[in-house]
Amino acid sequence: MIALITDFGIEDSFVAAMKAVIYSINLNVKIVDITHSVSPQKVKEAKFHLESCYKFFPKGTIFLCVVDPDVGSSRKAIIVKTDDYFFLAPNNGLLSQIIKEHKNIIIYDLSASFNSSKNISNTFHGRDIFAPAAAQISLDPNYCNGLKTLTSSEIKFIESPVLEKLNENTFKTEIQHIDRFGNLISSIPEKYFQNIDMSSIKIKYKSKVIKCFFLKSYSDAGEGKFLAYIGSSGFLEIAIRNGNAKNEIGCEPNEIIEVEIC
Repeated sequence: MIALITDFGIEDSFVAAMKAVIYSINLNVKIVDITHSVSPQKVKEAKFHLESCYKFFPKGTIFLCVVDPDVGSSRKAIIVKTDDYFFLAPNNGLLSQIIKEHKNIIIYDLSASFNSSKNISNTFHGRDIFAPAAAQISLDPNYCNGLKTLTSSEIKFIESPVLEKLNENTFKTEIQHIDRFGNLISSIPEKYFQNIDMSSIKIKYKSKVIKCFFLKSYSDAGEGKFLAYIGSSGFLEIAIRNGNAKNEIGCEPNEIIEVEIC
């Protein structure tokens, strides 16, 4: 199985071209679209989507992630092999957490095997480098064995989302992601609340201060009311029942908010 993450959208033929290349090499492989709606050039957003779902895929899945602001430059194309999965992406930090999380990994330099080819577009490595490699791995998991390996010192890493504990009950947190419902996904993991008795929280963003209840799910809140809860991604989230928290608060992804447990 090959799972795709890109910022290509669905209006153009980019995703179809990648799939065509994959199927021309292995017609029987399954392809799953995780998302093609990553905001253009937003590597951290793609990173979040990957980290939110990859563990639910069956062992042997090949993750093909192409959000590539530096396509055509000297940046490397890499393959990260873990005990259970393969990950293909530009060396731009998209696979930072994957590399940090797994002990038994091998990092391969995919670029070197394509450097001599004249049939590679300078602007579409997703089609001409990543897609063929993913397809070859789906046919033969040992495909990578002939590639040059890299050390972690040669890999670009993105810093983890901002998370600072200001005092016993107050956190400075980055908004990792805002989903299509306008829910704010913070960088505060569930484990931070395991030993805390909390019924409500206070959210501070610039001059705005919002107090809401900490609940299990949306249905526990009143219509149009703010709520805080642990979302399916395992982080504290802020939402409005049948409303849009992003629009109400006015914040954007990667901005900082303050969360106080009341």
